[in-house]
Amino acid sequence: MNMRTSRVLSILTFITTMAVLLPSMAHATSTGSSAPAGSVAVPCGDPSTGLSDCKEVKERSKKLVFARVKEIVDCWYGKGANCDGISSGFSRICNLIGGSLTPSEMESNHVGQSCGAWSEVKTEYKVSGGLQPRVDSESQVISSGGKGDRERAYVAGGYINATECALRRVLRMIDSGSLSVSACKAAGQDLASVQGSFTAAIGRIGGANALKIENKRELLDKCDGKTQKVVEKQYSKEMSNSADAKAESLDQKNCRLATQRSGAEAMFQHLAVCEIMAQVEPAYNRFVMSSMSPGVMQGRIDGWVKKCKGCMNDDQCQNECYQKNFLEYIRGQLGSAFGSCG
Repeated sequence: MNMRTSRVLSILTFITTMAVLLPSMAHATSTGSSAPAGSVAVPCGDPSTGLSDCKEVKERSKKLVFARVKEIVDCWYGKGANCDGISSGFSRICNLIGGSLTPSEMESNHVGQSCGAWSEVKTEYKVSGGLQPRVDSESQVISSGGKGDRERAYVAGGYINATECALRRVLRMIDSGSLSVSACKAAGQDLASVQGSFTAAIGRIGGANALKIENKRELLDKCDGKTQKVVEKQYSKEMSNSADAKAESLDQKNCRLATQRSGAEAMFQHLAVCEIMAQVEPAYNRFVMSSMSPGVMQGRIDGWVKKCKGCMNDDQCQNECYQKNFLEYIRGQLGSAFGSCG
């Protein structure tokens, strides 16, 4: 039998709204065109460098980076802390796949919000007689007035999957000892500058103070709380005056370097989060355009109508068939786009 299918596909309006901007937090870090692309090393090293132990820094950085990304994701769901200026642009998100950032979300998401109502499908079938019987169908997919929120929420879940993949890639880079910098070059350049200043300053410990110190890390680790507070108050002041510099005690100098060391770690973690966020929108947009564009979806719904033709004019059957096929399709597409997280 030949089949001619025509429809009003108002469901496709939810596709065109999916390419949203990244949260403003991710764009707050500027990029510098003059900074060359490259990698930044994890700020750690052997005792003679004064830097902290690499295993400790890597683990600490991974935990803090994950915690910040999770915090941002919670903000996208509307339930996080420190959410000033952070918004996903989605009215609701349901992550069908699940992962380390959220569990699998089918009927409601992890913050208790319903995934919403399905679009309503109405398909009329007409059988024409003759030597070659033909089934004609006319379908209408209604996604207004709250209907279609379910599909939109599942598509928005791809944003979380894209974030999960970017997070995994960056955590693997931290384990390797260096972070590739592509989008956040200005932040990478700032970190490299701080690391260079620290290396130069740590090299002067010993000779400048008539001391022979092999384990400079141990020296910086001995920075006590009282001295640290003094240094933190003065840290924003430039020590350009030689008299001020001479008046600063050895303990204060060491604490200043310890503060700079901690600052480099914090900058590295911020850079890692920046690189993660910069990867999310392009990956999500590729998923939407390749799998959920109006042209692709129209062809898919054509196929689903054929699968549902056994329902004839039974509205409940048609809707159950549509929902089953949509779920099967989007799960497969999310898995293809984000399952491997390469």
